[in-house]
This record gives sequence, structure tokens and C-alpha cells, in this order.
Amino acid sequence: VAEWEENAGHGHVFPSASVGPKDLGPPSEDSPSVQDLEQLLNTGSPSCHHADEVWPNLFLGDHVTAHSRFDLWKMGISHVLNAAHGTLFCQESHEFYGTTIEYHGVPAHDLPNFDLSLYFYSSAEFIHKALTTPGALKAPKGESQRPYTISDK
Repeated sequence: VAEWEENAGHGHVFPSASVGPKDLGPPSEDSPSVQDLEQLLNTGSPSCHHADEVWPNLFLGDHVTAHSRFDLWKMGISHVLNAAHGTLFCQESHEFYGTTIEYHGVPAHDLPNFDLSLYFYSSAEFIHKALTTPGALKAPKGESQRPYTISDK
């Protein structure tokens, strides 16, 4: 569901409408193979953007984007999942995002030895609910809103 970052907790993930915790089904002909993804990870150039769309409606970003409600609004982001909402570095919360963005914080610390797998299911459920609840996405000024953002800090 989420990939996390290289810089001591400054990576963010933003999910795709094509991924859900239940009923994933077989990969489509457009889906890259595991080998293709591994090759891309090993040979791809690093991004210099604060958020990149890595799959349709799935964004991987950093703390700069996650900490900017205005940038999230401009991108049409409606949901944020913080995969490192532990007490060490976390600045986001339900209060920070207000009523315009749905927030889910995983009570994890952004440390290499922290077992995030304990929170995969609850995170996947949050993503799935955001992507499948009719009318859950409200866009400003009649524009369409992207279904989801995941943040690890």
C-alpha cells in the first residue's frame, strides 16, 4: 500500500484508485511486472519534485507537500495517510488538515527497525474506503478532486 522515504521521515505516499485491500484480482495488461518495477527502482533517476504521481492518483511526496494545505488543495488531494504519525517527528493531525482533508495517522515512528506491517491492513482499509465511498470526495470550485494522499511525515 505504501512506500516510505529515504530522508529520515520525509517521504510521503499518495495512493491509486486501482489499489484496494480486497479483491485485487489479476493484474491488467497495463500493469508492470515485478521485474519491471524492480528494474525501475534500481535504474530510475531520483525525483527532484516534492510530490510525483507514480501511478494514476497515487502520489509519492515529501514533508514539504504534506505540510502545505494550499499545495494539497491545488493538487486536489482529499485524503492523507501519514505512515509515521509517531511522537518523534510528526507535525500533522486531524486539526492541522481541518475539514477539507481526511487524515489517518499510523502510530509509527520513522525508524528503520519499526515494524510498519502491523498497520498495513488499517491503512489499506482507509485507502479503500476513500476510493469507494460515493460522494466522499468534494472538490473546490467544481473541480475534480484526487481521491487520496498518503504521507509518512
